[in-house]
Amino acid sequence: RSYYTNTNYYYEITGWGDTIYGATNGGLITYDNENKHFDVLTNTNGLPINSQSCVGLDSSRFVWVGNSSGLALVDSTFTTVHVYPAECLTCTKTQEIVCRKDSVYVGSSAGLLFIDTKGTPDDFTDDERIRIFEANGLPSGNIQSIAVDDSLVWVGTSGGLVRFAKDFTLPVQYDESNGLLSNVINKVAIINSVVYVGTDLGLQSLQGDHFDTLFEQAMWCAGR
Repeated sequence: RSYYTNTNYYYEITGWGDTIYGATNGGLITYDNENKHFDVLTNTNGLPINSQSCVGLDSSRFVWVGNSSGLALVDSTFTTVHVYPAECLTCTKTQEIVCRKDSVYVGSSAGLLFIDTKGTPDDFTDDERIRIFEANGLPSGNIQSIAVDDSLVWVGTSGGLVRFAKDFTLPVQYDESNGLLSNVINKVAIINSVVYVGTDLGLQSLQGDHFDTLFEQAMWCAGR
């Protein structure tokens, strides 16, 4: 299929100001909306592979990009690629990246990695790292979504939802027995202090200690 190396096939986008960054099947792209300038980084520029699955932007305007071969960092000039040490990851199949100030949350198919860059994102030697696995409270190691607010970290997995304190203590798990439509959590988002959960069977919001179903439809028929 031609889209495997096609920069028109997007998995995720992020941005700041007039600049947009995209994780695509053909590399990491940047688009300057003011100057209408498009650029792309591929494996010839230092990325491990061309197909990128997720992207995040930290407070230093460095771009974090994940793929099935690991994690990479691109400097704010979009010229230099730094590949994150594989031995520091939970596994090399990176599926989700969320940046909040100097903190980077990286979800893989095997666990969650927290990175505190100490304000020096391109110096990996001073990073503080915490790795979280099922033994530490994840309902499944397969991380599909991460959402962070001022006090909590929410992680959606293929086996349910979990809430951690910011220091990754006090895990609280939620699954179908707690009212989730499905344990397959495709997306978690915090909007106006409300936690929304997108599953493979519908959309819900967490209200106190229970889930309200906002949209659930067994089948969508085009034309209706």
